[in-house]
This record gives sequence, structure tokens and C-alpha cells, in this order.
Amino acid sequence: MITAPLTLALLMSSLLMQDAAPLSAPDILNPETEQSGGTMTAAQAAYDVRHYTLKLTVDPANKHIAGVGMMRAVLLSPLSEIELDLDPRFIVGVTTVNGKKVTSRAEGSKLILEIGSTLATDTMVETTVAYSGNPHVAVRAPWDGGFVWAKTSEGKDWVATAVQGNGCDLFWPCKDHVADKADEGADMIITVPKGLTVAMAGVLQAVSLGKDTETFIWKTKKPIAMYHIALNIGPYEVIKDSYTSVNGTIVPIEFYALPENKKKAENLIKNDFKDQIMKLESHLGPYPWGDEKIGIAETPHLGMEHQTMNAYGNQYRMDDRGYDWLIQHEFTHEWWGNMLTQKRSKDFWLHEGTDTYMQPVYSEDLGGKKAYIKALDTIYKEIQNCYPVVPEGDPTDNEILAANDVYYKGAWMLHTLRGMVGDDLFWKAIRTILYGKDNVKDIQYPMSVVAMNTEEFIEIFNRVVGRDLTWVFDVYLREAAPVMLDEKRDDSSLELSWNIPGNRAFPMPLEVSINGAITVLDMVSGRARLTINPSDDILIDPNHKILIHREGGKICETAKRGQ
Repeated sequence: MITAPLTLALLMSSLLMQDAAPLSAPDILNPETEQSGGTMTAAQAAYDVRHYTLKLTVDPANKHIAGVGMMRAVLLSPLSEIELDLDPRFIVGVTTVNGKKVTSRAEGSKLILEIGSTLATDTMVETTVAYSGNPHVAVRAPWDGGFVWAKTSEGKDWVATAVQGNGCDLFWPCKDHVADKADEGADMIITVPKGLTVAMAGVLQAVSLGKDTETFIWKTKKPIAMYHIALNIGPYEVIKDSYTSVNGTIVPIEFYALPENKKKAENLIKNDFKDQIMKLESHLGPYPWGDEKIGIAETPHLGMEHQTMNAYGNQYRMDDRGYDWLIQHEFTHEWWGNMLTQKRSKDFWLHEGTDTYMQPVYSEDLGGKKAYIKALDTIYKEIQNCYPVVPEGDPTDNEILAANDVYYKGAWMLHTLRGMVGDDLFWKAIRTILYGKDNVKDIQYPMSVVAMNTEEFIEIFNRVVGRDLTWVFDVYLREAAPVMLDEKRDDSSLELSWNIPGNRAFPMPLEVSINGAITVLDMVSGRARLTINPSDDILIDPNHKILIHREGGKICETAKRGQ
């Protein structure tokens, strides 16, 4: 059995005796706490997180938590203070740096630990913060971050956290920026009332029984983003299975389901989920976390891509596409978001656009080209054309996630690129972006995580396909307005010309179907002219390879053209 360090145990025992009244009402979120990502402060840019330990007692009856958060980090420049993020609603108890008790102060959503001297570059620091309170309750999880305190149909406590947009500081002291993963993983020591089970990232190390409580000790040695350290607590029944990865590794599957849904969970694994994994591996390569587990926890909110323990709340529903879209979406994030992670908030399409595109791909795997086109049509209807997918500046996570186009416009761009370069080169480029090479069947565990920005994605893609397609990325990602195609037609001719936002270059070849026969126009000059007859049946871009504004499409008023 693994036990917490004595320092943590003492800190926590002293804190549990304190009055637990919150500093602010649980349904009012501090405006600074609400923000995650964006521009990192100079103080936080001055250190690199290596490891977190979270020791936490969760009390569902009182919607209360109390515990100790420990961070180990290396200094990138001299510091006399350590700046953490923590919702100011919490009461902060004893704080230490390198085992020495230090003074702390709150500045908005920042918790500043005063070291008392200046520590040099490359110094390893270890901080502990004892704290307690009633955490913010999510208004509409998972879109709004916070705790979900729920009951099962049998009246048992059922608890989850979902904090992607608002950040880890909603319930523990951390560096709230997706760009700085904990390189050496995390230890999570969670105590709950007896009869409940805790499901988290990594591998379960031990369960310790108390008089009225149970403590679950989870550990991951893998680099992990802060919002993946998520609580899933309930009267779970654990369904265990396994999957043989494309690289030959037998990977354990653990599904933490409510007892009343055990049979549904078993059927989901057997009849849907394993096929999803196989198809994803056939395109993307081996499941990234095969030396830990494939994990799913049933949650009282819709879902979230928590690393090796995906939150699932879709109630075991199959839609008209023939599969459970929610579990497919969240599990695809094990590659896009968990293995490959954005460097900046404005690179969120690397998580969401790529992930969203894998749903039409899976529809194609199940039902062929017709199913693929149908899924793409659904995506097209969701594109807003309000804001650039990759904007200027340094917006926060919530500002980026508020725009649907990081999902849908990003996905359509990948569809366009695949149509341009062909399947072989496209998937070779995608696998190279993820793994650094295409021959992924030979890759064994542990696998390297990747931090990437949009420019690096484009560079690798261009290099693998042997063409400079930066202009495609620029038009789709950096302009809010859609591509337009101007048409001039008379009885004998059809003139077509691109109308591109920002007056950017767009030498995109264009397919035109004339009475069923397809002609490809090179459009290098941005325009082309065809001789036609009045009776000709003409379809522009008949296979919808390009994101051209069409009837039923949206153009947001905030999107300005030609600037």
C-alpha cells in the first residue's frame, strides 16, 4: 500500500478541523478563476511543472472538499515567490515550500507563496497547499466547469468534475495552463464515504478502508494536462475486459458503470467500442496509453476526454449513424488532445477539429462514401463563420471554445486536404504528426507525448505530402468568413472566380460536373471560363471537397470580408 508523505497527512488533518464555510457563494464563479489558458503570467512562465500530488477528502453530503495539493517544479529563472491558481472561495491553511512553512497571500484567483529568499534557475521546488471549502457547482457541465453533485436512480451519491474550459483551479491549487503538463504525472489520493468508488487517470495502486470511508490511490507516470485530473465518484461496478492493440500489446479495459447499467456497459464494449478502437488505430496508429489502461467512467454529465478515464454520460444511446457518437468523440481525444496537446489556447482546433473529423471517417468505415458525405453535411450545417479558428492574439480557452468553428471548420479543412493529397499521403502525414514517423505498428510503450502549435502542424503536413499547402490552412483557419465562388452565366458560357476573405491567394482546383462528366479547373489565376449549352446540367464542386459557402450555410455578421 502506498501512503501519503507525513507532511501531507499532518497538513490535511489540521485543515479538516477548520471551519469549512466558503468565502463566496458556490454558484458565483470568480471572473479570474473562470478563465483558463491565454497569456501565461511572467511568474508562472518562470517554472516548469514536473509532478502533482492531490490528497483530497470529498464529502458529497455537504458538497465539500478538503485536502492538500502538492506541486513539484523546476525553476526556469530565479524566483522569490511561487504563483499558483486557486479559486479564492477556498480557505487556505498551511502552505510550504521545500518543506518549510511559508506565508501565502491571495491576489484575485492567484495564490502567491512567499519563499523568503530568491531561488536560482534549475532549482527544484516542492510546494504544498492545505485548503478546504465548497467548490463551484457547474451550471451546465461539461460546457461550464465545476463539480456535479448528483444522485443515481437508487439515491446513491454520484459526483464528477469537468473543468476543461475553466481550469483545474476550480478545485485544487495548480498552474492553470494547458501548455504546461505535469511531465512526470500525478498521484491522486481520494477519500470518499464507504460504498463509493473513485475512478481516475492512470493505474489504481491501492484501496485503503477506514471506519466510514474508503481511500483510492491512483497514479500516472505519464505527462498529463491539468484538466485530465478529474474526479469520477459513484457506486460503480467495474467491468474489466481487454483489447489487443495494433502493436500487439494487450491493453486492459476498465468501465466504471452504475450497477443498474452493467449489462448496457458490457454490450457497449463488446458491440461498439472495441470496433471504434480498432478503426481509430487503423488510421491513427496504436492507442497512446496502452501501458496504463483504456478507461471509461459513467458520469452525470455528458462527457469529457479525461486521459485514460473518459467521462461518459450518453446513456448508452446509438444514433442513426450506427454507433455511440459520444464515446467515439471522447476516446478519439486520447490521440488528439491527450497525446498531442496544443501549445496555445488558440490552437484548440488541433484537439477538436481533428477529433470531429474522425467521426465522418468512422461513418465511412461503417457505411461507405454515402455515410461519409452525410456526416459531412451535418458538420457543414454547424459552421458559423463568425471568428477565425486560429485568431490573432492570445485568447483564453473559454473564448476559443465558444466558437463552434474550432470543431467544424477545422474538421472540414481536413476533409479538403484529404481530397487534395489522397488517402495514402493524408494518413501518412497525420501519423507522422502524432508519432514522428509513419511506421507506427512497431511503436511500443511508453509513447512520447507531443506539444504542438498550428504552424508546426502545417510544417509537418507540408513536408510529408511534398507540397506547400499553407494557403489552404490560412484561408480556413485564419479568416472568419467563408470562401465564396462568384458565378456569371449566359447561354454560352460560365465564368467562375474565387472570392476569398482577406484577399488571400487560393489556387484551389475546382471540379465542375457537366451532364455527369467532371471537368477539373485549375483556378490558379483565381478564375476560369467554360463554354456551356443552355440545357446543360451543371454542378459546382459536386463532391463537396471545398468549404464553399452554399445555400443554407451561415455567414456571421461579425465576419468581415476583403480585409
